[in-house]
Amino acid sequence: MKPMPAALAVVAVLSLACQATAQKPAEKPPEKPAVDVAAETASLRAAAKALAESTGDLEKRMSFFADDATLLGPGQGAILGKAAINARATELKGLPGFAVESETKAAEVAASGDLGYTFGAGKVSVLADGKVMAMPGHSLTVWKKQAGVWKVVAQAISITPGAETTK
Repeated sequence: MKPMPAALAVVAVLSLACQATAQKPAEKPPEKPAVDVAAETASLRAAAKALAESTGDLEKRMSFFADDATLLGPGQGAILGKAAINARATELKGLPGFAVESETKAAEVAASGDLGYTFGAGKVSVLADGKVMAMPGHSLTVWKKQAGVWKVVAQAISITPGAETTK
């Protein structure tokens, strides 16, 4: 029965080896660099401003939208996808006197630095019966950073009923 002490010695060595491995502190994954939320918010505001300034250039305007973006507008259901949003924008741009003015009033970016929203106010104008009819409203836009660039993933636009003006 001499093999028993050798077997116990092997079990003891294996047990100590397992214990040493189990007690070894786990390696921490590399930390992500901290996000400069203020800088990302400024970057988001700049993207929102560029979007607002692109109303005369439909191709440039559409470059701000993600391929799977959703648009909610007054008097219409959800418009799903960049191609459908482009089609609707082309239709609206063809209306006599159509113009859009908007200004970002607020912007916020998540701590992750890749998701944010902007809130704005503005007006949509069209020519009706020889007069310019201006309809004030608001927008809420959700942005997501894709490949380092802010893209609109969802936008809701409202018109304030009864606040129309004509000139």
